[in-house]
Amino acid sequence: MTSQIAKPSSVLLSIFRTFKAEYFKQISLTKAYPQNVIFSQILFFLTFIFFLNLADLLTGNFDPSLQAVFLIAFILWRISLGIIQDTAFSISDDLDWGTFEQIFIVGNSLSITSFGKSLFITFYYLVRSLILMTIIILTTQIAIPLNYAIVSIFFISLLSSIGLALLIVSFQIIYKNISSTVAALTTILFFTSGALTSLKDDTWLYAFTRLLPLSSGIDLIRTTYLNSYSFSEVVQLSSFIEVLFNSFFYFFAGWLSLLWAQKKATEIGSLGHY
Repeated sequence: MTSQIAKPSSVLLSIFRTFKAEYFKQISLTKAYPQNVIFSQILFFLTFIFFLNLADLLTGNFDPSLQAVFLIAFILWRISLGIIQDTAFSISDDLDWGTFEQIFIVGNSLSITSFGKSLFITFYYLVRSLILMTIIILTTQIAIPLNYAIVSIFFISLLSSIGLALLIVSFQIIYKNISSTVAALTTILFFTSGALTSLKDDTWLYAFTRLLPLSSGIDLIRTTYLNSYSFSEVVQLSSFIEVLFNSFFYFFAGWLSLLWAQKKATEIGSLGHY
């Protein structure tokens, strides 16, 4: 392994190659198993409808503006779920198939390769989620007047999901099989993110969820939407700084942990152990 710092051009080229490889792999998988994509879309559509009706039943009348916030939050969680699970499982597949070492044989950086994978996965689930959101809107007639402020918060929040995915990959390299942990974590994120309703009434739970990915972003999306804030007004809020800090903290924590895991696994000779 080289100790030299990679040039920006070579880093971008490596990310592009990984993105391209993941694209063709996903195209092949979709052609071979189209039913997986179709059933997955149906499942998440039914999941949204279930929780939408549950909220309406519990509140007596789920306000249309809160329905819109819930849909945005649900789509954000859906994309994050895909990022976290598929990034981790992609490395898991490489470990199972014995192709993990090829990353190092061809001189690629694990952190850059994993980031390239997560970028494609983000793009892939963004496309799928936009289709899902369109179907939901046509079915439920939920109105979502998106603006630049909400879209910006949405994508900034996704950065924390990418960071969490890289963090999980780090543990994947060291401990190999953590699929059950990933499934539990993504489920917990849905119920603690405040996607369905604000958790401000529970002081301790609210304080805890602020430390997790997505929750601060979803809360700011709710505040922005309900108060019709513009982007210039949003950036002046302390909660916007909190979202920025949360997202970049998770991203850099994930990146640094991945560098540490690669070094640690190399030192103890566990890269080839499955």
